[in-house]
Amino acid sequence: MSKTTIDIGIDLVTTNSAIAVTNDGNITIVRNNWNQEITPSCVRVSQGGAITVGKLARDRQPDDSGNTFSEFKRLMGTQQVLATEKGGLTFSPEALSAEVLKILRHDVERSGGGDVTSAVITVPALFELAQCEATQQAARLAGITHAPLLQEPVAAAYAYGMQADRGRTYWLVYDLGGGTFDTSIVSSHEGQMRVVEHSGDNFLGGKDFDDALVDDLLVRLKREFNLSDPSWERPKSIMRSKLRRIAEDAKIELSQISQVEIEINNIGFDSDGRNIETVITITRHELEKMIMPRIVKSINIVRSSLIAASLEPSALEKVILVGGPTKMPIIRSVLENELRVPLETRIDAMTVVVHGAAMYAGTQRRESVARVTSMPGAVNLNVVHDMVAVDDRAFVAIAVDQGAITVGGFTITIEREDGGWASSKEAVRDGRVDMWLTLRERSVNHFRIRLLNGQGSMVAVQPDRFTISHGLAEITMTLTRALGVAAIDRANAPETRMLLPKGAPLPARKTQEFRTKATVRAGTEEKFEVKFVEGEHHVPERNRHVGSVVVRGGRFSRDLPADSVIEVTLEISEGRNLRADVFIPFLDLTVSEVLEQRYAPVPLIEDMLIRLSETEERARQAGADVGSPLAEVRGIVKAAKQGDQDAAENAARRLQEIGAMLDEIELADMLPKLKDEFDRACRGVEQSLNSANPAERRRFEVLRSEGRAAVDRDDVTIIQARTSELRQLEFDIDSRHPNFWLRALEIAEQQEALSNNPQRQRELARAARAALQGGNLEAGKRAISEIFSLLPNSPDSPLPDIRTG
Repeated sequence: MSKTTIDIGIDLVTTNSAIAVTNDGNITIVRNNWNQEITPSCVRVSQGGAITVGKLARDRQPDDSGNTFSEFKRLMGTQQVLATEKGGLTFSPEALSAEVLKILRHDVERSGGGDVTSAVITVPALFELAQCEATQQAARLAGITHAPLLQEPVAAAYAYGMQADRGRTYWLVYDLGGGTFDTSIVSSHEGQMRVVEHSGDNFLGGKDFDDALVDDLLVRLKREFNLSDPSWERPKSIMRSKLRRIAEDAKIELSQISQVEIEINNIGFDSDGRNIETVITITRHELEKMIMPRIVKSINIVRSSLIAASLEPSALEKVILVGGPTKMPIIRSVLENELRVPLETRIDAMTVVVHGAAMYAGTQRRESVARVTSMPGAVNLNVVHDMVAVDDRAFVAIAVDQGAITVGGFTITIEREDGGWASSKEAVRDGRVDMWLTLRERSVNHFRIRLLNGQGSMVAVQPDRFTISHGLAEITMTLTRALGVAAIDRANAPETRMLLPKGAPLPARKTQEFRTKATVRAGTEEKFEVKFVEGEHHVPERNRHVGSVVVRGGRFSRDLPADSVIEVTLEISEGRNLRADVFIPFLDLTVSEVLEQRYAPVPLIEDMLIRLSETEERARQAGADVGSPLAEVRGIVKAAKQGDQDAAENAARRLQEIGAMLDEIELADMLPKLKDEFDRACRGVEQSLNSANPAERRRFEVLRSEGRAAVDRDDVTIIQARTSELRQLEFDIDSRHPNFWLRALEIAEQQEALSNNPQRQRELARAARAALQGGNLEAGKRAISEIFSLLPNSPDSPLPDIRTG
């Protein structure tokens, strides 16, 4: 029988990846040629272009670091290009990830698992849209045409069998891998499993523990040897690569014993020509002291996630440990002391995610099922049922190919293959049969379909079997970061207007109105651009740009005036694919685009040094205590200057995070002013309510209520947002009346000296006044809006607060 479910799960990890298969509910982790369950995510390229993946590549890395790549997962979703020292070959992070996926595919096919063209692939919960898109691209390059993505914490919870009928249950997943850290709170309630809160750091993992130990080893070696040659500090230097392998092995050993003697040899000669050979003793306590700041950082992220979910640690049933570094005693000790919650370790932390991914894959239909060639002589059936059931009964609908109907008709019976249940004979009426099935609890239920003709003889059918899993909660995919539009407020300051909040169930769709900033003339290359960002920060540049819709005048039949309403619709699928529609009522025009994922540009060292200096000065002026994060960034920027691409991406992220911290500090200082602006915005709308319609009155009550609640809790972001929306509401009410536009015209005329085209402004003013006096409100509005497009933005402008930028 052809497979109807995916059945293959892949955990594509920074350091070691794995693939597993589910068969009749049994999970098998496929071993590689070395009889190991995990395969190093390492790729080596020879001078002639031959590619080696896995253990052989990892073994050669210390001696051939310039042509061997690892930890490239941390660069997914960026424009970084990795180049070989020999042969001048270049690879994207997706291309290297594809090589790892190819070797995992080969392991399954070698073991008799068939051609792997569909697989569930896990990603960190914190992965951004660009990183998810990069993962899908890697799958396609590896020949995996159907690759649903599953968040790693959900996969881990699935592996431990999070049940759907035990009331509301919360588990915390502490996922510390080789390159990334995720903490997620997963809940199961009323048959739905979902991530209710998550956070993490895409540049925190076991790699950083190794680097800390390497830095310590270098300090000790410099006491004994003359290591003045700066080339030894390069990330790809042979000495540093060999020290990293030594450090990684020592870190793993120190999880089992209290101290190790590290024998250092064959790493090169110092500046005096001496062979660098020595023995360094490292204790577990010393290593723990080196990495404690990073462990504390992860614990702080856990605390923040609990606060954001409004949960106390006591609300957690258990903590699931994921990732090799979680085997370190210090991490388990700190978690137990901080949370006082049982740690779940029954499944190996290195393979728990791939285990859950395979289980989930067993509940997902293959895209290619509909294209399977029919068996000769078999009757084709269309079998529709849920793949996962919460109750002990499930519904199935079976449609029989109308071309197969014979004299006397058909009957169908369904039997559970364990022998515990069978249906009665059901006659096929109008080409179909509907029936309820009884499931075996906490099990994968396999059912066999029997089709009998009018003479009682069995007829071959395709498919003849199907599977329904019972007891595991259904998974609700959620949006891991908010999605919004980068807009400009009345003072020309950038602002993020959120369309879809973090945690929104997928698929999701939202429409919101904006206004254009300037006139776009028909038939020209003039344009306006709607920019979409991913993140929760009110300043767009603190978020990640994920795409744009550019609307050009060449599409227009007539000019689009400044301040025109546009309706922006953002839609995201369960597979994280974005689509946007921009509807322009004035032109009755819809521009539909599938948003391209724009990978983050490569950070330039010069730009980072400038940003670092500016951030230091900004922190000084704000009196902010961010000295420790800034010191960390200085060290990362230093590594970036030496050619470490991972450090360059990390430094850019850290500067972005510190900028967001300073934003919050500065906004807190502005709190009294913001509260006053909110009160004035409320009074402004109140004075206009006599002209408001019922919907606008209701909208005002909601905005005022939400704003007052934000004032009570000093939430500056919400205060700002509600103030802007109140001002927009006031404008929407007032702008329906000619007197409003006459006052706007008077304000514009008083600022004529500031215009970048005074003559054009005077022409527009005459046309606007004539139109308003003649009762042509729309013509007057267009002329006045164009006047304000010739003036610098001003807080005194009567035009809307929010316009697309």
